[in-house]
Amino acid sequence: MAFASRSVAGLGLNVYTSLAQRGQENAVGLSVEESGELVIPRGVVPQGFNLDFSLAGGSETTVVWGQKDRRDKDGPYLVDNFVEHGDQPDGSFEFGTRSPIMVKQHRESGDCWTQYSGTRRTNHVTFCRVGAEDTQSVFINIGVVARPKRSGHNIIGYTFHLICEEEWRGSFLRGDGDEIVVVTTSGEFSRTKRHLFELKRFTEIVERIGLQSANGQMQTDTPALPNPPEGHGQTLFPLNVFMGQTGQALARTLRNGQERKAWVHGDDIIDAPDEDGIQRMPTGTIFEFGKVARFGNGDASKFTRVRRVAP
Repeated sequence: MAFASRSVAGLGLNVYTSLAQRGQENAVGLSVEESGELVIPRGVVPQGFNLDFSLAGGSETTVVWGQKDRRDKDGPYLVDNFVEHGDQPDGSFEFGTRSPIMVKQHRESGDCWTQYSGTRRTNHVTFCRVGAEDTQSVFINIGVVARPKRSGHNIIGYTFHLICEEEWRGSFLRGDGDEIVVVTTSGEFSRTKRHLFELKRFTEIVERIGLQSANGQMQTDTPALPNPPEGHGQTLFPLNVFMGQTGQALARTLRNGQERKAWVHGDDIIDAPDEDGIQRMPTGTIFEFGKVARFGNGDASKFTRVRRVAP
């Protein structure tokens, strides 16, 4: 069954996707399958995608959003790529991206992707619901990725998918002075996520709803990882579903006590993906692999024939 929007229950949000083609004045709205695959009109080669959002009445008072500047790995969250459509008769609040998520294609190989890094217009939007009282806070990324369509080992085309991925869940507590103590329930709250605290909207929400006192509770930092078994690999970060075509995670292996880092690509994971077709690997996942091989035109390396061992 296809539907015009995708609901994100944790935010009280509906997401609408449309094509952004050069020279086309009116955007073409897209349906999305339950799997997340966008239904592209026959014969159309997508050049970009607009995202529009509708927050249920009242939800906008606890939700903040931004698009991370990925020209730098420690870049801030930007809010200048959004246009607000304002309050609607049904009580919802609507807004959308001003510039589309662009589709990139390699001139020689034909490889296709939506741009994640090296741009201030990354391929997803980050939302944070700020929890009040007993309600937890949550980070959710929403964006569009391209996936290869294969016949055997050959790529015969690409499909495009609207992804809504929860990245973190936990609590924001009030520490000493203006400090915000982050307590994690699931996922990871990396140092760069704290840039969201710099947004005016976040500050206004916190001032309005207040945060519970930490009462001496300490921030739950990600503990150091134990070394993987000799000859095995270990993810250093969760597999990011918005990187590349099938997701990527930086990982490491030990040979004779020497550490070597390389990437895990979702396409190289032998295990079956989740029900939605997405490969996921949390931080610290131990895996077997075939070898470490070069990929692309630079010095980057990746693990081949990856099979999870634990967890």
